[in-house]
Amino acid sequence: MKNKTTLTQQEIDFLESFLSCCFETGGSTYWISKVESDAETYHSCTFTDDPDGRIRIYDGEQEEWHEFGAKEMLEGINKVIKYKSIEDDDAGRYDNGDADCAIQHAIFGKVIYG
Repeated sequence: MKNKTTLTQQEIDFLESFLSCCFETGGSTYWISKVESDAETYHSCTFTDDPDGRIRIYDGEQEEWHEFGAKEMLEGINKVIKYKSIEDDDAGRYDNGDADCAIQHAIFGKVIYG
């Protein structure tokens, strides 16, 4: 991600499929109550090709907004991959709990819920 000017469609698809576990299938909805991005507000999440684009979530537990981008999310995913000893980046190999852990790492640097 360092010095990238745009994300590839493959990177965007990977991030979106991973984040759909957080926002669409309930992985993080126990603490996230609203999601916004630089593009629009949604129940799900979409990354643009701008690696500096930001996603904002409202944390219902702390009652405050948090922000992260593709770089932080990929770092969070890498922590989950390392923890689970998975050798590839196939988003289909992760479940809602993994996605929740990755987004918490992206926002807080560690898992604080669940």
